[in-house]
Amino acid sequence: LKFGGFEELHDLFYNSTDPFDYRIGDQWTDITNITEAMIDVAVHRNFSLLCSRLELAHISGITPELSDSVGNYKYYTFTDNVFSVPIETIALRGFPFMMEFSTTITIFKQSGLNEGLRQQFGHFNERRRARQLRALLKEKSDVNPLSSKHLQGGFLALALGYVSGTLALIVEVIVNCDYVQNKFAQCKRRVNLLS
Repeated sequence: LKFGGFEELHDLFYNSTDPFDYRIGDQWTDITNITEAMIDVAVHRNFSLLCSRLELAHISGITPELSDSVGNYKYYTFTDNVFSVPIETIALRGFPFMMEFSTTITIFKQSGLNEGLRQQFGHFNERRRARQLRALLKEKSDVNPLSSKHLQGGFLALALGYVSGTLALIVEVIVNCDYVQNKFAQCKRRVNLLS
């Protein structure tokens, strides 16, 4: 099974002293297009990909091949984070604004802006994925709503019951009306007088 990811993640294994990490570093495959790599993971099942959860959520929201028509993902993800890489600022020696950048990143972390952005991104991806699944269901739907074949089953019995119930109600209202009862009484008297 081939595995890999972006070149930046390869550095996590490249300089390690652990023999397992060294073996992963030697067999690592650099990818340039994460969408094609995810299709290899989910559809062809011949690749294992190391990527961030945000990238995975974004790609899953825009690529319909990664989920079935019910909405289940065609790939497996670990429940826990395998790696946690902090935000880093890299600059040349003597860069005059390094202290300001470090302070700004610290303020963002402390005020919860990073978490707010993650939540907003998550809600946006959920809406995009729901829209994508609705489009998939419209494409792959083989059910025609209420065709003549449906009338051959239980819908015919329901329709007949509805019509006969309506007719029974109309007849009962007409029979119990005072005008009709008076006419029936006159007819009975005439029949009794003639006999």
